[in-house]
Amino acid sequence: MSVSKTENAETVRTFTHGDVSIDRESLLTSAQDGSRIASLRYRLSSRPVSALPALVCLSNELGCAEDMHRFALALYEHPPYPSALHAISLRGRGASQDAKISGTSVTNDADDLVAYCDARNLHHADFLVTGRSIYVLLLALIKRPGMARRVILNDAAPEFDAVAIARETALNHRETPPSNWDDAIALLKKRKGEQFPAFGEKDWEHAASVRWTDKDGKPAPTIDKRLVRLSNASDFDAPQPRLWREFKLLNTMPTLLIRGEHSALLTPELAERMQASHPNLSIEIAQGQGHTPALHLANLPQIIHRFLAE
Repeated sequence: MSVSKTENAETVRTFTHGDVSIDRESLLTSAQDGSRIASLRYRLSSRPVSALPALVCLSNELGCAEDMHRFALALYEHPPYPSALHAISLRGRGASQDAKISGTSVTNDADDLVAYCDARNLHHADFLVTGRSIYVLLLALIKRPGMARRVILNDAAPEFDAVAIARETALNHRETPPSNWDDAIALLKKRKGEQFPAFGEKDWEHAASVRWTDKDGKPAPTIDKRLVRLSNASDFDAPQPRLWREFKLLNTMPTLLIRGEHSALLTPELAERMQASHPNLSIEIAQGQGHTPALHLANLPQIIHRFLAE
């Protein structure tokens, strides 16, 4: 259940989840070039004194803040609570679609993340990054080494399987925009059904509602088309990103890797190499899921909560 209200010219919705009420605020934050970066901030309505730092979340490369909604509500089921959960839509994604994306790169996204954390006074916060958004965090940590306290990697690695990336990109090239919501759900099932046997019908409906937005009763992209073209313009004859040296920046931080059981992008061999490289990295498997796991399912919220509270 939710209600809407306006507070300080920012939209606030209050959700009742279990025994708690959670406020979700829609925020706009200025980047260094003046573009506005959109985010969703979740906090308990009662604003108790929190024992945990804020949690900053980045969705997958072409994802947006809405991806984190069901996980955010689930994370607030048990104390101690994060002071806030910030789900950010990087430029070209979600409500940040109107931000300038000319020359958009991981470096630009890292600058935006640093600017967001500076503006929102998020220092020594916890971070959750999904898929290739790990590159954004690693480059941001070069600029702000003390920015992160603990890190959660949602099927995220300093290197991904090149063949799987090529397959994903080819599918993106061939994808036909759905004409209605039934087609949208069917498209996702066709592409990812084998990777996500844990998904029920409501999970597929939610995935479609995040991947596309409703425009006159029909699904419309939540991602700027120019950004999609940039993402799909990969040169597979060139080496894929390998940020193992930058990955060592996490060595001083407790790190949790959640790997999708059926993930083709983050193979078991890559996960083992990450664990060998990082002295304080633990691994959990998201059963019945692929790339990237939905974090509200099964016991994943409890695993993440326990990790943050350690």
